Amino acid sequence: MCTFGKSIRANNNKLAMRAIIFGSKVQPRDVTIGIDQFSFEVKAGNPFCGVKNIPDGIHVIHFSSSDEETECVRYGYWFEETKGRYLQFDETSGAYSVLKESDDAKYDTMIEMHSHLMVSYPKIEETNWYELTSCITYEQIQTLTGNEPPYVDSSMTTQEESRVLNDKLKNRYDQQSAPHFDYTNIQFKSHDAIRDTHRMEDYTDKSHYLNHVIVARSYKGHINRLLGELQFAFCNALLFGNYGSSLQWHSIVELVTFSTQVSTSLIKRLDSILALQLETLPDEYCATLINQEMWLRCLTVSHMSNKLPRTKRVYDNKFNSTSSDEDSESDHQLPNIDSDEDEDEPTVVSGVLSFPASSGIF
Repeated sequence: MCTFGKSIRANNNKLAMRAIIFGSKVQPRDVTIGIDQFSFEVKAGNPFCGVKNIPDGIHVIHFSSSDEETECVRYGYWFEETKGRYLQFDETSGAYSVLKESDDAKYDTMIEMHSHLMVSYPKIEETNWYELTSCITYEQIQTLTGNEPPYVDSSMTTQEESRVLNDKLKNRYDQQSAPHFDYTNIQFKSHDAIRDTHRMEDYTDKSHYLNHVIVARSYKGHINRLLGELQFAFCNALLFGNYGSSLQWHSIVELVTFSTQVSTSLIKRLDSILALQLETLPDEYCATLINQEMWLRCLTVSHMSNKLPRTKRVYDNKFNSTSSDEDSESDHQLPNIDSDEDEDEPTVVSGVLSFPASSGIF
């Protein structure tokens, strides 16, 4: 079961000096550096050596260049253990990379010498980061990114998007070497989702697909991994503006809410998670990260629409939704199963989403 805080609050007295260290006292160019939901600007030439007093648990450090002459791509690394790791700017790639100092004594000395040039992690009570990541495990992050330390950027595609790119570019896209997310492949019109002998049943109720395909096969029966992937996808959409992650977030929400065979405990946890996510999402992000048509269907005509009171309340407050039941029935019906237009076909990303560092989330 997901546990909010993962015993973090019981260990507040152990914050000590877990830190993310930068290998150089002076950063070579203007950069916006963030950890979890917080970010700050560091000007070129100004002394800066990292973030200290990082509490236990899963975190993400992220960067975006302030150089107007370069394309703004936000990128970063998820991490759980900081011991021995430090960040160094690579002039060739123009990005920060994670290096390892194997000598513990030398690493401790680095922290001691440079701690006065580090910023402190915000107080735990000032953030809802642990609730946002309560179901995510570091092992799952490694699995979904396929690299160590887990790297993410705003332009990373999902494995399915990579396949589509490869097909469209006639094998000129290096699917293997390019970083991509190995998210669970949710295809609502696949043969697994809609069985030939149960077409109408599977079309109106996604329970078989959820329980016997996605959870049983992809998650080996562990429903927490579904919620972990939901949270991981949301965080990558929020922090990196990653399009494929936003799609995955929406797909999982739709999959669960349009299923009838969902446990009471699961839907209560989902309601809490989605309400918190929508509360956390800045208003200026909604136009690019929220598919309102899908959310309205999930909150008005799905099987779980009456079991998501907190989510519905937050959504209505955020979008000032005043849709009547009549509007819901007429405007938000399920798509026609016989339609030639496949709304579930993977979308090829044509651009990079970037968000202002001055957003209220930071």
